[in-house]
Amino acid sequence: MNEKKKGSGRAFFIVLILLALAAIAVYFIFFHHPNTKNADDSSKKPAATETATEFTITPCDDEDAKIFADSLVGVWSSYTKKGEPYTYSFDKDGSVRYKKDGENAVDYTYTFKDGLLTIKGAEKSFVYRCSKDAVGMMAKLNYGEWKTLFEKTAEELPGFNGCVYIADDIMYLGTVCLCRDDRLEGFENSTLEGDWIGVSGDTISFAADGSYTYVENAETYYGNYTVDYDKKKLGITLNGKTTDYAGDKWGLDGRVFHIDKQYYFKLAK
Repeated sequence: MNEKKKGSGRAFFIVLILLALAAIAVYFIFFHHPNTKNADDSSKKPAATETATEFTITPCDDEDAKIFADSLVGVWSSYTKKGEPYTYSFDKDGSVRYKKDGENAVDYTYTFKDGLLTIKGAEKSFVYRCSKDAVGMMAKLNYGEWKTLFEKTAEELPGFNGCVYIADDIMYLGTVCLCRDDRLEGFENSTLEGDWIGVSGDTISFAADGSYTYVENAETYYGNYTVDYDKKKLGITLNGKTTDYAGDKWGLDGRVFHIDKQYYFKLAK
């Protein structure tokens, strides 16, 4: 009888060992097997404070530098994040004036040499590298990417404040976009349909079929819209949720479009 008990005891412990081994195997298979979906998601959506890809700024060539220099002189208009209008006026004599609505103008000087636009103030200088990479940079890169890029470049180029480039009548200046002031007119019959560039570099494209694509900081969103120009009503649908705008919550004036305090310029065809 004692031998039977001993046999039963050994069998019991063997079962316990087998169960323990099975549990360990399940643990490692479940928790340590690569999750393809999460791995893909993390690669597509990097942390805001980290650089997901290595981005190198390509300086403009001599031809682009000449075109930029010839196009810079004039008045350039834009809006702050609070929706306040402002202008930069570049003169041939090397002076530049910044004027924000409701405030006194501030005068600076500027130089453009070796592909670098330097704007000098009484206390600080801002340096911009002329490069085609400026076009769409704020839409293509997330916050962490361009911030890291700017900081890294500033180590070699003190005062670096981003890239600059003029494409058609839009100036991409660091983290902002401006439109040549004398090109704001002539869009009296403008509609939402078309491509728009935001004053902060985000982009939005309204299609004729009522769909739109919005890109900001390397994130792309797809939705739908409805607009009634006569009643001044705009509906924006994203992820099945529609937000209605009316009155002064949105507006379309020539080639300038705004929704709340976000302003956009229609890109020339």
